[in-house]
Amino acid sequence: LEQSRQELDAQKRALEDRRAKLERSAAARARSSASVPRSVPQAQALEACRSLASLRRRLIRKLLRTYRVAPLSPSPTASSAAAAGAAWQLLGRPVPPLTAGGLFHCLGKEAEVATVLGYIAHLTAMAARYAGVRLPFAVHFAASTSAIARARLPLYWPGPPGRARDPPADPSTPQGAAHEEAAHKLQRAIAMVVANVNCLAGARGLAQD
Repeated sequence: LEQSRQELDAQKRALEDRRAKLERSAAARARSSASVPRSVPQAQALEACRSLASLRRRLIRKLLRTYRVAPLSPSPTASSAAAAGAAWQLLGRPVPPLTAGGLFHCLGKEAEVATVLGYIAHLTAMAARYAGVRLPFAVHFAASTSAIARARLPLYWPGPPGRARDPPADPSTPQGAAHEEAAHKLQRAIAMVVANVNCLAGARGLAQD
């Protein structure tokens, strides 16, 4: 009898331990399910996505209207030097091919080149922000003295005024070395602007041209 009583007590203690473990496990599951937010219904999630996409489109359209982005209509009275190779205009200024030679050939002045590059860089950065696209190179907008990337490469001619279109001097001379360095920095900055534009276009499924 004594042995049977001891066995029953042991079984009772085992059952109580097991019940306590089950209660602790149930409480832990309840706390875990309470901390996890309920899943959003699929219809509600789709509606939120559509609303966000619509808001992004409205913001980008407003940005394009602000910068007055429009195709450049060829005019028989337009200067061929001012619009050669240009297909678009921003705030009434033609946007020529984004190369150092193309920019200076089409626009002709350092200040105008810097202004157009600043417009393009800022427009691209703002459109990417509205579209939720991360660009590879950050833009430091400052009108005609804007810069790009962490190195803050200038989006303007950093050399002496009026010297951008001059034929490069002998690189072995101080003037020639300064001219070559300025042209190299500007060309790198232009390439980064083009990379940002292509990144934004690719993310939105547009042709990278």
